[in-house]
Amino acid sequence: MIAYSGKPDGPPIASIRAERMSWPAALAELVDNSFDAGARRVEVMLEPHGFIVRDDGRGVDNLSRLLKFGDHHAHATTRLGRYGIGAKEVIFRGNLVRIETVHAGQRYELQIDVSSVMDWDALEGADPVPVDEPPGTIIEVRKIPRDIARITETPIREKLSLTFAPAISGGRQILLGSGKAETTPVAAWTPPLLKSVIEGEHKHEDGRTFTYRAGLLADPAPRLRGTWVAYAHRYLDHSKLGFEVSPGARVHVQIHLHEKRYGLWRLEKHKRELFERQKEELAEVLGDILLPLFAADEAEEQDIKVDGANAILDAAFGQDGGTSTPRPGPGQQPGGKFGKGDGDEAPAPPKKERPKRAAKTEKTRRPLSRGLRVRRDHLGEEAVPFQYTQAKHRSTIIFNADHVLWKQIEGDEVAIAREALFIYTHSRADTRAQRSYFGLLEEHLTSRAKEFGRLLRGIK
Repeated sequence: MIAYSGKPDGPPIASIRAERMSWPAALAELVDNSFDAGARRVEVMLEPHGFIVRDDGRGVDNLSRLLKFGDHHAHATTRLGRYGIGAKEVIFRGNLVRIETVHAGQRYELQIDVSSVMDWDALEGADPVPVDEPPGTIIEVRKIPRDIARITETPIREKLSLTFAPAISGGRQILLGSGKAETTPVAAWTPPLLKSVIEGEHKHEDGRTFTYRAGLLADPAPRLRGTWVAYAHRYLDHSKLGFEVSPGARVHVQIHLHEKRYGLWRLEKHKRELFERQKEELAEVLGDILLPLFAADEAEEQDIKVDGANAILDAAFGQDGGTSTPRPGPGQQPGGKFGKGDGDEAPAPPKKERPKRAAKTEKTRRPLSRGLRVRRDHLGEEAVPFQYTQAKHRSTIIFNADHVLWKQIEGDEVAIAREALFIYTHSRADTRAQRSYFGLLEEHLTSRAKEFGRLLRGIK
């Protein structure tokens, strides 16, 4: 590899080809540059060991500068830029490069064999030719080494669809194809459905402004959580900007930097994220804006856990759509799901005649509840950890969401169900039959907790 500084003798070809930038991100660099040159239509054709990018932008008046390292303009950090470092890295992935552009009625053309160029500083294209053609640029990159030539259409289409959704939605067009197939339009990425939406505009002291739209995800898929920043015709890389206090929140945020203020926003060299200081400032502002959504997300997450605990308790009490399994009397072993087998009913013991006195005692005992439900409510930090209520056929335990007890169990539906069952057993008459019965419920809950957990995760 040839070392260089200032005006280089040669680009670090081996280093460029060792770059970890994916092909979708690499080709997005060239589409990005085309849009920055005013293109309304960009066509990308993939080949077995290369690609072609055509656009109808305003063209380039100095092709040699496009290929020289150390000559990239400083504006790459203040706007999206035209042929910055990222574009050069993509172009030099191939051994054979051909560039043709029409600018201001002049056609410029340059074709090089990358591996044979000895003096990059002296590299010049052919003399311009006057033409009566519309402006535009064609970049052909071929003979890409086999070890880095894994270019497939599907991930590239997905990347272009997401990254350039603002441009496509605004009327610009990207066409993509591979092999001998015709190119087809890339559709703009559709933002996810949101609930509890908040919207607004924020203005920094230096004049930088942005609008935001955020909400809880209707589909809480991890890949949709986070912040998307729209900068000119593209989205910057997806990040968790503003999520420092709640990294796992099921919240989706879209930021649109105001177009008239681009000169005040700065990007890092690959144009994938904001300059570090501005990113920290934006994260701090967003963190304050999103606090209500983080609280709502936490409440919804706790409600899901409560629903999971109720499903476990329903199964433990033999509930099926609101109907209950008859409960065993004193001295009997429960059958059905709570027997000691794998669901087989235990045979009922032979009936014995009881003395009248025993029968009278039987009637005076409080019957076992037919069900147990769990709820949560905000009762205050100084209030009781829970409230216990009993209706005719069902008991309800209301956990205090502000109490330390709830904070210890809120993250696990099995822990909520266990705590509810513990409270339930100690809130009733402590007869021997009940102790035996609830002992079997505990055994059942322990053996089935993992299965219910998998079921609930599948439902969510």
